[in-house]
Amino acid sequence: MAENRYTPTFAETPDEGAASSAKPGRHHLYSKLDRWAFSVLRFIIGGIFVYAAIPKIIEPGAFAKVIYNYQILPNMLVKPAAIMLPWLELFAGAFIILGVWLEGALIIYNLLMLIFIAALIFNTGRGLDIHCGCFSQEPEDMINMGTIIRDLLIFVPAAYLLVRVFAKPAKQTDDR
Repeated sequence: MAENRYTPTFAETPDEGAASSAKPGRHHLYSKLDRWAFSVLRFIIGGIFVYAAIPKIIEPGAFAKVIYNYQILPNMLVKPAAIMLPWLELFAGAFIILGVWLEGALIIYNLLMLIFIAALIFNTGRGLDIHCGCFSQEPEDMINMGTIIRDLLIFVPAAYLLVRVFAKPAKQTDDR
């Protein structure tokens, strides 16, 4: 007997196909709310990376100075990082918004967020008085506990989406 498999389209949320066959009621409402929240979070976190990437792409020299000031990378890697990192942010954010290669985009997003948070904590602990460079190269954007908390608040929904994409949906039971 052939197995009937459902293949979701690229922009669907993980449970969208299974939820359409669910009985109406409480689970159906939860499923709709979950899909809505999943989509909204995708647009928010994807939009954050797209928004953050644009000034870095426009001014890679200024972003290279920001990376250099973190004093983490060797000098020979500062310029390549200043050129590649914003494009990685842009594509990861855009792919999350569009739902294209969602699993990979969310892995990249979460890894980058962990690296950013670690760099902020490391340099705050060292007492360096440098600006974040997260959303602009403006000197007012200094690293402090507020930037760490902000990045943690961005990381939490991104981590939720990552877990949500890789989690297997619960099997439906028939209550007859």
